[in-house]
Amino acid sequence: RSAKFCGALLEGADFSEAVAHGVALRGARMAEANLTATDLRAASAEGVDLCHAVMDGVNLEGAQLRGARLGSATMRGARMTSARIAKCNLDGVTLSAAVLDNVDLAASSMRGAGLQGASFVAAHARGAVFGSVDAAGANFDRAELQGADFGGAKLAGALLCRIRGTGADLRGASLK
Repeated sequence: RSAKFCGALLEGADFSEAVAHGVALRGARMAEANLTATDLRAASAEGVDLCHAVMDGVNLEGAQLRGARLGSATMRGARMTSARIAKCNLDGVTLSAAVLDNVDLAASSMRGAGLQGASFVAAHARGAVFGSVDAAGANFDRAELQGADFGGAKLAGALLCRIRGTGADLRGASLK
């Protein structure tokens, strides 16, 4: 059985390199926590506060993070394939070289995020806000981007093949 930290106050805690498959973190307050190289596959973390957390190399494959707050977190090289991150605040997050394939980002906000070289293959990002992100070299192949806001985004070298982007807003985006 997995550990349960639901509603726990864990701000600034160090969980680096921990293995916690399926851990329950619903509503936990973990701002500024260190989750570097932590394995949180299939974690249940709806509404968790991970603002300013250090999460480089974290594994969140299949995790449930609906409504989570990850603003200004550092998540370089994170693995988030098939995670459910709908309605999350990811403003200012660093996700360079992260893998977010088949992730659910519907109605999430990533304003000002660093997404350089990140992979969003077949991501579900309807109504997501990517305003002013730096997504240079990011891969959005087959992503669902209907109604997504890319206003002011830097998309130089980004792969946007076979996307579904009806109603997407790219005003002021830089494509070179």
